Amino acid sequence: YASLHTQSTCGLLSGCPNGGSGGGMDDRFDMMLFSQSVSDTGGITYVADSYIPFGNDGQHLNNSINDPPFNIITQQVANALYNASDHLPVYAEFDFGFVSDVEIITAYEMNYLLQQNYPNPFNPTTTIKFTISDFPAGSGTGQFTILKVYDVLGNEVATLVNEEKPAGSYEVEFSAKGMPSGIYFYQLRAGNFIETKKLVLLK
Repeated sequence: YASLHTQSTCGLLSGCPNGGSGGGMDDRFDMMLFSQSVSDTGGITYVADSYIPFGNDGQHLNNSINDPPFNIITQQVANALYNASDHLPVYAEFDFGFVSDVEIITAYEMNYLLQQNYPNPFNPTTTIKFTISDFPAGSGTGQFTILKVYDVLGNEVATLVNEEKPAGSYEVEFSAKGMPSGIYFYQLRAGNFIETKKLVLLK
């Protein structure tokens, strides 16, 4: 479980510059707490494989997070994590067991699908799969299809598809070589269908 630990960013023999506790990354796991009201209204379920302790490569159990070598972050990022807190930031996704809103999905939209990229997180390449419908239904005619990747500021960083596509299922490889680690978004546009998903680049 070395790659899942989150505390401490400071080594076994060093103190933390931010006043937090030292001791290395083997100290403890995070606990995720929720209230009785959440449990009573349907509960909450962790989405498998979505837990990511940002910056932990599993190789710094008793060393500071900014002690070389690194295989998923840069020295600059490691220094920022070391100085920011005695705990690594964590990403995780959860499903709630109750319906808070109802979204009406038409038969037209059900014939489209944008899948989660795999692998995710990735370095430096990942695969994106999608399915587009014919329009009008049964005509065999496809759609003009656009698949782009954006950074967290909404800047376009890559265009993967930009052409008329017959109805069917497709997969595209995205290479982030030369791009910095971080969260990105990919968006599929085909006719009136638009869907966006998140991907994580970890170097």
